[in-house]
Amino acid sequence: MGFFDGIGGALVGGALNLFGAGALPVNLLMPDIKVADFFSGILKMFNLTCYSEDGGAFTIQPLAEWYADGSKVNITRFCETNWDVNKTPSYKSFIFKYEKSVTSYTCRDIICTTISKISSIT
Repeated sequence: MGFFDGIGGALVGGALNLFGAGALPVNLLMPDIKVADFFSGILKMFNLTCYSEDGGAFTIQPLAEWYADGSKVNITRFCETNWDVNKTPSYKSFIFKYEKSVTSYTCRDIICTTISKISSIT
């Protein structure tokens, strides 16, 4: 049993239902996004996959079932097996150096110039 709240909605079971008794207008409650993005979100939310075998009809299936329905495929004829793999050379020590400044002034020059200007003012 609903009661009128005076605003245009009905209180149903203690909750405010602004659309009255019946179906909710989903088009008013949906965010403004593309259909493809919405559908992709639904598939991700419920861990589903959607595929087409004939190009017209689509099948929606839980991802775990889709993986379980798969079969093993031998791909060795597409793989090259004649590879020589060598160990990467390991280095015993590293020397970290800074690159030389490409500008005419270095930070040391700027600091020294600033300090000399300040000392000449005082």
